[in-house]
Amino acid sequence: RNALRGAEETLNAARAQLVALEAQVLGDAVTAYLEVWEAQQVVAVREANVRVVTEQLRAARDRFEVGEATRTDVAQAEALLATARSNLAAAQGTRDISRELFNLAVGRYPDALPGPGAMPVLPASEQEAARLARQEHPAIRALQHEVAAAEFAVAQARGATRPSLSVDLSRSETFEAPLAAQEGNDARLSLTLSQPIYRGGQLGSLERQALAQAEAVRAGLNRQVQINLQLLGNAYARLGIATAQIQASDQRINAAQLAFEGIREEASLGARTTLDVLDAEQDLLEARISRIEAQSGLYAAAYGILGAAGLLGVANLNLPVPEYDVAAYGATFQGGRPRIASPQGDRLDTLLQAIGRE
Repeated sequence: RNALRGAEETLNAARAQLVALEAQVLGDAVTAYLEVWEAQQVVAVREANVRVVTEQLRAARDRFEVGEATRTDVAQAEALLATARSNLAAAQGTRDISRELFNLAVGRYPDALPGPGAMPVLPASEQEAARLARQEHPAIRALQHEVAAAEFAVAQARGATRPSLSVDLSRSETFEAPLAAQEGNDARLSLTLSQPIYRGGQLGSLERQALAQAEAVRAGLNRQVQINLQLLGNAYARLGIATAQIQASDQRINAAQLAFEGIREEASLGARTTLDVLDAEQDLLEARISRIEAQSGLYAAAYGILGAAGLLGVANLNLPVPEYDVAAYGATFQGGRPRIASPQGDRLDTLLQAIGRE
């Protein structure tokens, strides 16, 4: 009985691990999406910066031709243009790397990605998220089932040292025997009591091994709780940091935009140098990139909270995709269990047929 119940708990642990694996896959997809989107936005800003600096260089050369600028102004613009092109190449390289990671996580290369959209619904409070991280997270549930299975294994090991009683009932009936006395019915009932006497320490060793395994699983459960709470605390901290950075970046962008436009007008009147214009344009560029990075960090932190709380799943996010169906997946293998019809399995079959796979 203990072995059967232990096997049931092991099966439940495997099911919970599937849910945890689904959350991991979704988390990797979210991370890949945000990295590609951020890289694309940075590339667009860098390209615009190259165009602006190119125009500034052209204007500096024109002013140099008519004697309104010096060779130093032209050299400064040329140096900044080279820097802008270098930064653009680096941003494009980062985008290409992000595309490869996206392909690894999703299974295809991304097209032009739209914005991340609305923020996901988070737990009502950090305390509620911590409760979910301790109790409802799929990794916690899997380890809880593993602890129960280990406890049944301990009970099974202890039961091996106790006496066992077996019952055997047999009945036979004889027809047309050579002798009439041999014909008739025969029934037998036997009781067998067995008790281990000496196993050379084997039974005690098995019990100690089962106890050590149970303690190891309990330690793993406590460790996973601490990991979840740490990830949750980190995610909430990053959420607060990203929120503050977005607000500061918006103010910085507005101020840098006004400063850039004013300095550019003053430079056209000869009150500012080319370097002043280029410096103001760089401030505006850095403010815009900081805004993009902060927005990406905000979404990453939000989904990190869901992941740490155990809410990063197809059902919790209401995603319009088919859920993983264990029965349908097992039936795809030769000699596997017969396929059990289910709505999830039908949607999975439709999706596989649409992409040309059996």
